Amino acid sequence: IGVSNHSVDQLKRLQAIAPVYSLQPPYSMLDRGVENEILPYCKSNDIGVICYSPMGKGLLAGAFTAERAKHLSAKDHRSRDPRFQSPQLEINLEFVGGLSKIADGLGWKLNELAVAWVLRRPEVTAAIVGARNARQVEQNVIAGTRVLDASSAEEVEKLLKAREQALAALDGVEKARVEPTWRNHLRDLAVCRVCTKQSRVSRVRLDCAWSSSARQSASSSGPFQV
Repeated sequence: IGVSNHSVDQLKRLQAIAPVYSLQPPYSMLDRGVENEILPYCKSNDIGVICYSPMGKGLLAGAFTAERAKHLSAKDHRSRDPRFQSPQLEINLEFVGGLSKIADGLGWKLNELAVAWVLRRPEVTAAIVGARNARQVEQNVIAGTRVLDASSAEEVEKLLKAREQALAALDGVEKARVEPTWRNHLRDLAVCRVCTKQSRVSRVRLDCAWSSSARQSASSSGPFQV
């Protein structure tokens, strides 16, 4: 069974019926809700995690501005997402500015840093990233090869704490809304990683997820070819 947006309690109920092999939750620097319970549970129960929105619906892609937010169409669900509205938008854009400096120091694009940060977690077996053209697909392939070092991860964590403090200072911070559509999933690409002793293999596939046991099997038999 593969499921999306399920809590630990829901996963437990499902596993009483049949094994759950993959979970698809939202996960990014702007949405870390799965870190405390869901990711550890998936790790201990051999459930692959294929996270979506690793670039925070575009906020972490490096091209989003306050001006662009003003002109979002009413049909764009981000126009109803508090992260894209004042006062959260200003805080998020300041955070992105700090991330850009870290990415520049690494010689990376901002989207590469966003994806590498998500993939740093051993529980995460794939990250779904959107692409509207061939150039973005190529950038996403590069992002799947990036490995975030401990020092850079610590710098990101400092920025994340500053962002959390700024949000906490606001009255009644509203959570982001999850409004996935079938159109989003049709254009999604998953950046998957399979690690072997001999080499690091990165591939791009449509909607794929690996459980921990699958990765171990692939590692023991050599690089997996897509």
